[in-house]
Amino acid sequence: MIDLLSIDIADLALMADLFEYPREEFAAAAQRAAREVGSPSARVHLSAFARDIAELSPELLEEAHVRTFLVAPASAPYVGVHLFGEESFKRAHLMAQLVGRFRAVGFDPGNELADHVAVLLRFAGHVDSEELSDLVRWCLAVPITAMHGSLADTRSPYRHLLAALKETFAPEGIPETVRTSIAFAAATQDPAGCGGCSVQHGGDEL
Repeated sequence: MIDLLSIDIADLALMADLFEYPREEFAAAAQRAAREVGSPSARVHLSAFARDIAELSPELLEEAHVRTFLVAPASAPYVGVHLFGEESFKRAHLMAQLVGRFRAVGFDPGNELADHVAVLLRFAGHVDSEELSDLVRWCLAVPITAMHGSLADTRSPYRHLLAALKETFAPEGIPETVRTSIAFAAATQDPAGCGGCSVQHGGDEL
């Protein structure tokens, strides 16, 4: 179960920056997150992330980002890919729902696709507690856990970033009822939403 009161929106924004393509201030952003994120266990992982990327040249850091997020589908930073598959019409439906919610609350997603992890982490600061609960439970926790699993045994520095987010959203894993509900939505003609985000489920909380 996730205690939403323990999730600091400012922490999510700090971690969102680390999913961006690494620019000049990227290492400083990682160090700031390692210092300022509230969760002690997440800070441990973020400190490891900051340490690992500090050892890389700018070119190698860019290569690590590309290899982790743009080459390997298992760690693609798009939640719709993990929920429905890259080419699924349900992913397109999800993104359309998200764009509608972004407009409704005046949120600017920038140039990224609507289901990018960084976009959703920032969007979390623009919704009420009920929508935040849906966003985390049905749209972020499962993809983040999947991405973490795909990187856990690799040498990618981003494994630490995903570990920090998993610690935030699903420290005890994903309840089977949640996995079943999301799998059902993916297999039926009624796409799950996210950010208007509702999946029929049995009432269990993550």
